[in-house]
Amino acid sequence: MRIDYRATDEVRAALQLAGRTEDLVFSPDGTRLAIAGFHKDIVVVLDVSNGPATDGPSNIEFTKSLVLRSNSFHEPHGLAWADNDTLLVANRAGLVPLIAVPHHTNSSEVVVHPIHVFGASAADFIETPGSIAIRRLGGDVVEALICNGYVNSVARLLLDGRDKFSLISSEIVLRQDMRVPDGVAYSSSEKWVAISNHDDHTVLIYAASQLGRSETPVGILRGMNYPHGLRFARDDRSIVVADAGAPVVYIFASPDGDWTGTHTLATAIQVIDGDVFREANKNPQEGGPKGIAISPDGTSICITCEQEPLVFFDIRPELAKFGVEPKGQLASPQQLPDSHAELLNAMKSLRVAYAELAGHSAKDRQGHDAARHAAAQQAAAMEARALAAEAQVRGLLGSTSWKITWPMRAMIRGFRRAVRPK
Repeated sequence: MRIDYRATDEVRAALQLAGRTEDLVFSPDGTRLAIAGFHKDIVVVLDVSNGPATDGPSNIEFTKSLVLRSNSFHEPHGLAWADNDTLLVANRAGLVPLIAVPHHTNSSEVVVHPIHVFGASAADFIETPGSIAIRRLGGDVVEALICNGYVNSVARLLLDGRDKFSLISSEIVLRQDMRVPDGVAYSSSEKWVAISNHDDHTVLIYAASQLGRSETPVGILRGMNYPHGLRFARDDRSIVVADAGAPVVYIFASPDGDWTGTHTLATAIQVIDGDVFREANKNPQEGGPKGIAISPDGTSICITCEQEPLVFFDIRPELAKFGVEPKGQLASPQQLPDSHAELLNAMKSLRVAYAELAGHSAKDRQGHDAARHAAAQQAAAMEARALAAEAQVRGLLGSTSWKITWPMRAMIRGFRRAVRPK
């Protein structure tokens, strides 16, 4: 059932301005909704007032809009909130800037400048980024998965929330079986990761704890044309998938929340009028919904695309058919303890100090044995600090902490080889 929402004239004008849209996402506190304007190189942010109520999804109101423009926006395709005020933007024809979204401004449009831009270095492993999902690991560490759509890979970035989400490390965690990864989402419990595999017409499910250790999906969803945006319900027991090549959103259900194995389509909701779809369906991959989000109370979905910049639908009747209650308990994510902050400090120290150590190596090659020995000792001390910190959190999240320190340890090993006495 389609749901009407209330909006000011300013909000409706901003939605029309967006043009072709690709993604939308609620802020963590549910008070803001960001929408990616692909061809216009803008991001539209709407203020949500009196969001979906617990007794039904009919109290949706948008009171204010803010159009963000930036020289760092080049076909914005995917969005993720790092926190309630900070947004990551994946630009299909550019990089991934992190921007602060202002709360109080006298203008309906603002030009924003990135706090950081990820992907400027080849070491960031970002190319043609299209979609982003994040989870908070604890100790102010944020993990971001970024789908590199046209090079068929998924990168994992670790960001330091205590330092304006600066980059800690980056690596490629998925390449196998990727055929234009076009959307990515964590489950509420953060146990599962779903990736829409556009050209393979499937959604692949991964165990989050195995990312970087195994590229084999634990589950698969079938029955779609061209899957695009996707989201888990708040209790992990259903997944909604937007099909860019059809006028529908698919719902897959798992009453016990277990997404291993093969899952077939449970039901579909038509979200775009047939005539509107046919006019926009200029090729088999276009015309359908692109971005999809679930309302903060879990009772409705909203979709976005060029012909329908923002539409809401009540999903409770469909989920009820499969014994899934959308207002169920929010799954609790597993988090790293505060001791993980020590690991974070060690990794950042390694990142900064490696540049200094590399400077020593030039002298070392000239035969300065004393400098070489001192540099090697410094490398050993830093590695020992990182290993000691890692030991505090080993075993959590599939030894993610060990995995994420490997770039730093690899640098230390490389440096040691460079300064080893000949």
